[in-house]
Amino acid sequence: ELRAPLVIGYSYGFCEAIVTALLPVAAVRLGYSNDVVGWLFVLVVGSGLVTHIPVGIAADRLGPMPLTRAAAVLGLVGVSLPLLHTDTTTVVLCCVFAGIGVGSLYTLGLAEVGRRVQAPDLAAANARFTASYGVGSVLGPALGGLAMMFLGPQGFFWSLGGCLVILAAVSFAAHPAPAPTAPPVVRWRSPIDILEFDDCP
Repeated sequence: ELRAPLVIGYSYGFCEAIVTALLPVAAVRLGYSNDVVGWLFVLVVGSGLVTHIPVGIAADRLGPMPLTRAAAVLGLVGVSLPLLHTDTTTVVLCCVFAGIGVGSLYTLGLAEVGRRVQAPDLAAANARFTASYGVGSVLGPALGGLAMMFLGPQGFFWSLGGCLVILAAVSFAAHPAPAPTAPPVVRWRSPIDILEFDDCP
């Protein structure tokens, strides 16, 4: 069952593409200068980059699905804050929370795929995950731009929030995949060992 990992991949592509394409536009429309917009973009991307390794380590211990739920909620909190206030502090918190929440989704999605399929099917499952990410990357800027046409710069946050609400609903409804079992340990025996001991009574 790959519905949950595919939704994770789609959500990551959707949100990442919206941030990359429309964050500068939304920030300028909110009244920020070009210099500040550049720093906000670095803040979002940097917050996502620093989470990959810690999130991967935590996913091995706790499972990726509980962390996906936490990431969806954190990202949703981040993109909801500017709908209440658009002062600089709120926008900075939005960038950090959304960057951490959204930035960890790719790692968590792949980890969940690895738990739900057997090794022979892993390549095909990864291809489906990548395809869902691509679909989200295509639809994200289109739907985000449409939301901004009707709602102004706030449409940027509404589009991200709508995607993260769907992700949160799917992740909370999904059953976590069982932890992988350790492969059996196979002792290597040299030909000399076999010749010396296999024929002994």
